Amino acid sequence: MSMKKSENGFGAGRFAVLAIGVLGTAYFIMLLMIGIKNLGSMTGAAVCLILGATAAFLPRIKKLREKRLWRVLTNAFLVLSGVILITAASLTGMLLHAAVREPADGATVVVLGCLVRGETPSLMLTRRLEAAYAYLCENPDAKCVVSGGMGAGESISEAEAMYRWLTARGIDGGRILLEARSVNTEENLRFSAEIIRREGLSENVAIVTDGFHQYRAWSHARKFGLSAGAVSAKTPLYLLPPYYIRELYGMLAEMFL
Repeated sequence: MSMKKSENGFGAGRFAVLAIGVLGTAYFIMLLMIGIKNLGSMTGAAVCLILGATAAFLPRIKKLREKRLWRVLTNAFLVLSGVILITAASLTGMLLHAAVREPADGATVVVLGCLVRGETPSLMLTRRLEAAYAYLCENPDAKCVVSGGMGAGESISEAEAMYRWLTARGIDGGRILLEARSVNTEENLRFSAEIIRREGLSENVAIVTDGFHQYRAWSHARKFGLSAGAVSAKTPLYLLPPYYIRELYGMLAEMFL
């Protein structure tokens, strides 16, 4: 057997693409099965499935390309894939940069809400609260706005759940202001900006949310006249791909819609 190509026609490169496709498809399907059902997981599964199928059926695809119509179609697909890949890479760079943007000294902390189960913060919200708690402990003069209304399945507002969590761990309730009307990221920052101005707090803000969410939060903060830095929660590594992919859709929607 050749070092570069096995008897069944699988070269090293083709085998690598096939392996990535199969393992990637299994990974994203696993995420869907455990409840991570969003555009990121579905897109990832579709892309990996296409990669794996392309590697598996490469000889047949090459044979089809002998016909002019199929050659035109596959060339168009390759060009489109290249454009999508370059766009995704550029936007991902923007997401990563926003996730590490340093807050200004004396910033007002704004914690963005997330799912509350009854009266208990979800795991994602708990991670945000842990990041907020650490920052507030390190900056004892900082004031904090906890932002999030009450959604389906929630017995109290996200802001109230965050207030209870932080005060139960020793953060002075006098440092925390509640914004309990918002239902999305844009409203989080709009209503928080109103509170910040009403209370005469610093319009430099330290936004506490997941790293993949920081770009959209920063863009809304800027729209409402706030200068934002990032305090990013620790998202488990296995959750990063679907949520970063999902954020790409969010960025495109805000840019063009």
